[in-house]
Order: sequence, then C-alpha cells, then structure tokens
Amino acid sequence: MHAIVRNEELFQTALPGGRLLRKRLIPALIGVVLAFIPAGSVGGALAAGADALVGEWLVEDIGGGGVVDRVRMTVTFTGDGKVNGSGGCNRFTGKVKMTGDTLRFGLLATMRMACPPAVMGQEQKFLRTLQGVRSWAVDSDGKLVLRDDGGKPLLLLARVRQSAAITIEVPSTAAVRTVKVDYACGDRIVDATYFNAGEVSLVSLSWTGEFVVAANVLAASGAKYAGGRYIWWTKGKTADLYDLTKGENAEPLACTQT
Repeated sequence: MHAIVRNEELFQTALPGGRLLRKRLIPALIGVVLAFIPAGSVGGALAAGADALVGEWLVEDIGGGGVVDRVRMTVTFTGDGKVNGSGGCNRFTGKVKMTGDTLRFGLLATMRMACPPAVMGQEQKFLRTLQGVRSWAVDSDGKLVLRDDGGKPLLLLARVRQSAAITIEVPSTAAVRTVKVDYACGDRIVDATYFNAGEVSLVSLSWTGEFVVAANVLAASGAKYAGGRYIWWTKGKTADLYDLTKGENAEPLACTQT
C-alpha cells in the first residue's frame, strides 16, 4: 500500500495538477466514445421488431391443438404499442409491450356478443393464451410463433394478405348505402357487407379462408344473392348459405344475426 502511495506521489510530482487534469479528461473521453456510437443503435432492436410485426395475423393453431374450422381469429399489431383483433366472436383491443424478441400483452377489452359454445370456448382459450405470451419469432415459413416464458410455442399465426380496393361506377345513382352485419353460422362467423345503389344490390361475405361477392337475384321471398359457388338467402334476421358444389338437395348452413 505504501509503495502505491509513493508511486502516485511521484506521478503527481512529475505532472503537476495531474489529478485535476485526469478528472477533467474522463467526461471528455466519454463524450468522444458516445460520439462514435452509430445513431439509432440504442433501441434499434425494438424498432426492427415492431416493423416485423405490424399488420394483421391469422391464428392457425393454439397450443398444438389446432383451431375450430372456419372460425377467424386475428391479431393486428399497429406499431405504436397497441393491438386489436378478433377472438372469433368478439373484437378486442389493448396494448402490448415489446423489447427485442420479448412480447407481453396487457389487459384486453372485448365486446360481449354471444356465439355458439364451441366458438365462445375457443375465444376464451385464445384470450387466456395471449396473456401468457412472453416472446415472439418469425419462422422460416414466415409464420409468427408466440411462446411462453419457457420457450414453449403457444400460438402459430400467418400474415393476412393485404386486401385490394375495387371501385364500381353505378350510373344515375345519388348515393350508395352500406350496411355491415355479422352472422353466427354454426361454428363460424360470417361477416356480411351489403351495398345498395339504386337497382344494384351486392353483398360481400367473408369468413376464414373465404371471400365472396354476390349479386342480388330474383327470389320468391327475402333477398337472394348468387356469387361463385354460393347462394346467400336472407329473410329478416336469418340467412341460409348454400354451397352448390354439395348438390341441389344439400342442407344450407343456417345463420342468425349476432
């Protein structure tokens, strides 16, 4: 210890004011080091991760048990710390916290519509599973894998393709009336959007893996639409969905407004 003190004294003698000079150099050197850190390096992983997740994702599997056929569950990351989506029956919204490859969902607010038991049960399981997510990764197939804190896969999601807009000009029509209605059809939810412009009546129908645009045709009662292989026939708050590929005598899928 004595030798160290003597060496320090010799150093200060050789360089008068050396201690004061050293104290002044330390903050200056820190400033030089920080000046060489590339802009954007701090927090860059978070920004890159947010960009990779932004958009809508379709749930394909929950805990290795698959999902109910034709029930559309989605998660949409907006890129600003917020999230929304559908549990198959009800819409939800909330916040997420992400740092690098870690991901945590906050409390989610949901609507309270009633759907068939199988759909409701899966939705509750899905929302509970989201609360257990702790990390994320995109695999070689472009699928989003959400994992728990032990690395176990909880959810597998596929990116939803961006939709394209179609414009149809209807002559001599003052306005277009648009009405959106959700239907519970067995174990699936069908989203219907009706477009009425004068004598032109169309409906777009969407559910998991399907999108159909159908035109109004003559019917003895109610409103009947035909598009592709499907017939959509509404009567009040109910509707029947016919799949023509199943034969003329096949029973339709009965639907009720939610």
